[in-house]
Amino acid sequence: MTDVQFSQLLIKAVTSPHISKEALIAITMAFRITLINVPENLPLNNAAVLIKQKWLAPTSTVFEQLYQALYEEGDKLTSLLYALICARPVLLSDNYELVLFSDDQFDLGITRLILNGDKIADEVCISILNWLWEKDEALLSEAPLLSQQALIRFSTKITDDRQKQALLMQCLKNDGGSHKFIRQVLMTFGHQDYAAFLTERNYRSIPRSDAMWQLAVQLGNSGFIRPPKLTHADTRIRIEPFFNAENEYD
Repeated sequence: MTDVQFSQLLIKAVTSPHISKEALIAITMAFRITLINVPENLPLNNAAVLIKQKWLAPTSTVFEQLYQALYEEGDKLTSLLYALICARPVLLSDNYELVLFSDDQFDLGITRLILNGDKIADEVCISILNWLWEKDEALLSEAPLLSQQALIRFSTKITDDRQKQALLMQCLKNDGGSHKFIRQVLMTFGHQDYAAFLTERNYRSIPRSDAMWQLAVQLGNSGFIRPPKLTHADTRIRIEPFFNAENEYD
């Protein structure tokens, strides 16, 4: 049997929909090769094994070929592509458009996995958030991207207050947020007006803007402050703390 014939036999085996997971693992462990292209008719479950066993090269070409071959698998494909990225996180570099967008549509599922999965370095996640913000600010506002734990971790490294506020607002709308979580994030904002939401005085007053009013209303809905009020002919926002809630972050 020639090398070409043997390679063809191996490909036929690993792409078989009838091969067991155990047998597929045994083959991939016995023969250490790297495929730079996705074989035709590769079932999703087989692809998952090939990625884990490092048979599929974690490249942008393989990423695109997997998507084109298995896009009908939906969330299962999302997890598979995430596994490929985790095998070689540098795949993300200079490939944000390829990875984060599918058929010109923002792929919220894989973006959430990347940002919240604890497998990709914080610096890369921050770079992704900055890239998305620069591309279209609405991408950070239309649906929650970060878990509370991820936002706490990233908040000290996100330097744009508007960007951070958009992410915080989505967390608050999605699951409310504990007082401890809200306080931790608010303490990382740069502009002094955000400190008003942390006041222990009877009240604070800050200039009104649409963004700050929306944040104040959301913090009121979350029970972090009392429902805000507009004063001085609707030019300022009056912020009052819930004194009985101040110890909840201890």
